[in-house]
Amino acid sequence: MSFAITYATDNGYAQHVAVSIYSLLEHSLDRAELDIYILDNKLSNENRNKLSQTAGIFGKEVNFIDISDIESRLPENINTANLSISTYCRLFLPELMPEEVERVLYLDCDTLVCRDLKKITDGLAEDNWYVAGVEDTMYPEMKTGIGLARNDLYLNAGVLYINLKRWRKDNLTQTFLDFINSYKGRVPHLDQGVINGVFRHGKVRLPLEYNVQAPIFAIHGYDDLMKFFELKGFYTPDEVRAAKESPAIIHYTSFFVERPWFRFCIHPRKKDYRNTLNKTAFAGAELQNNRISFQQKLKDIFFKYFQPLYLRLR
Repeated sequence: MSFAITYATDNGYAQHVAVSIYSLLEHSLDRAELDIYILDNKLSNENRNKLSQTAGIFGKEVNFIDISDIESRLPENINTANLSISTYCRLFLPELMPEEVERVLYLDCDTLVCRDLKKITDGLAEDNWYVAGVEDTMYPEMKTGIGLARNDLYLNAGVLYINLKRWRKDNLTQTFLDFINSYKGRVPHLDQGVINGVFRHGKVRLPLEYNVQAPIFAIHGYDDLMKFFELKGFYTPDEVRAAKESPAIIHYTSFFVERPWFRFCIHPRKKDYRNTLNKTAFAGAELQNNRISFQQKLKDIFFKYFQPLYLRLR
């Protein structure tokens, strides 16, 4: 039985998709069952070829799906918060993916796979759910801003195992668009807010190890993590420790550590990304200059090395 994986990217994130694909295939125990799809938002021929070459290292092909019309699918007043509009593509997966694909694992471009992912499907044999993902470290006001209660489950959309069969059956694409329009195109946290706002029920929480974001690495103490984001009912201290020590997927968000393709990065797992990059068809790509201020860099360093003081001052 095939296991479908999909990404959405434009030229700005093609390099990172190559890193994620390489890491995915490198750690897969059964590559033959993997079907890789890329939602292609005006990729150049060069980048398309490099992505194919990277998968080809493992004898795999990449299936490209044209999403150059993504803007026309969305309301005219859509807010992207300076992110790529490709982020909204996951809302249209029921129409974009082949009809025979009934479930798909959506991965953000900035993810690195550290071990085989097949067990992510454990416990999801039934059809009574819409989407599975890892609980996010999200402030309560961001939840209430999309109609959730403060303690409701809120998933990070960077790694989502999606029940496409049920999304199609319930015509959820139109539900997503109606939700966006109800916020006049400005849903907090964009498509992630849409998914969490629409799915007040039918969400499944995956183990934290499947989407280990920067806050898990950056905040040293469990109690400090809980307090910083005003979390309740989050993963246990042992689960947080295990995810940090042995992640299945690292999600390179920027929280106080920045991202590993920039010159300034203090993420403890930055070398994992950089070493993998040099195994892909993008090998030799230079690190980019950060688009953050010198003050932010100092803030990041202060947070890392003087965290107790920072948290007291905060």
